[in-house]
Formats: sequence, structure tokens, C-alpha cells
Amino acid sequence: MADSGLDVTLTGQAPRDAGPAVQRAAYRTVQEALANVRKHAPGSAVEVAFHRRGAAVEVTVANTVGRHPARGCRVRGTDRPG
Repeated sequence: MADSGLDVTLTGQAPRDAGPAVQRAAYRTVQEALANVRKHAPGSAVEVAFHRRGAAVEVTVANTVGRHPARGCRVRGTDRPG
């Protein structure tokens, strides 16, 4: 993950004993989430967690606020994001 510029912490293990479809879904989910963090919250720390729930696999990707918060719209006449 060092090449990505993201500080990523991994908790748990990817579902190695799950079927290929589950492995692929978990991989693509994490891949897309990390791409979104990189695009929308650069410089943020990210935690990727894998949890087994019986036969199910739960994947959680969470990030802190990045160095450059996304530019959003503002409500006219206020200093608050809209």
C-alpha cells in the first residue's frame, strides 16, 4: 500500500478459504473503496477489516478525513456546508 500514498491498516484476513466469487467480490470491493478514498480523501488513514460471520464474509473500509476535504456546495448566506 505504500505506493498508493495511503496509510492502510488491515484487520483480520481476506477470505482465502471462501469460493472464487467471494474472493473476487471482496477484492473488488476493497479496490474500489481504496480508489474512492484516494480520489475523495487524499492523505487519510484507512482501515480495512475482514470478519467472518459463519459462511458470510463482512468487509469494512473506513477512512479519516483527508488533507483536502472534498469541495462541497455551501448554503447561501451561511458558512455551513449545504
